[in-house]
Amino acid sequence: MLFVFFAAFGLGLIINAAPGPVFAETIRRGLRGGFRPAFAVQCGSLVGDALWGVLGLAGVGILLRVDVLRVPVGIAGVVYLLWLSRQSWREADREISIKDPSPDMDTSRALRSGVLLSLTNPQNVAYWAAMGSALGALGISAPG
Repeated sequence: MLFVFFAAFGLGLIINAAPGPVFAETIRRGLRGGFRPAFAVQCGSLVGDALWGVLGLAGVGILLRVDVLRVPVGIAGVVYLLWLSRQSWREADREISIKDPSPDMDTSRALRSGVLLSLTNPQNVAYWAAMGSALGALGISAPG
């Protein structure tokens, strides 16, 4: 069981080493709104990661092999990432004022953004589905 823990820990470090949409959104929110919105994005991402972890360990990897479930999750991820890229391009032309933070950078929107990014990130879906399937294949029937 200790080997499984260290393998999962190592895979967790690898998946978190690559910058992605959560990192970009954290930087964007931090530059526009300061520490609180950036921290809220990270907390929201942790909530989404925890949900995927629970689902992955519950065996959702088997369910995600069904196209009826896999395709809508993939489409939702693509749509949300396209919307975020559009927002980033729109804000690239705006002048940033440090003294006057943007009104759309409140903490609740940032938290929601982090949760949505984590839940729709295809990398998280693949990681936790594979992790849940791998634990099942190793004979661990009730991961804790």
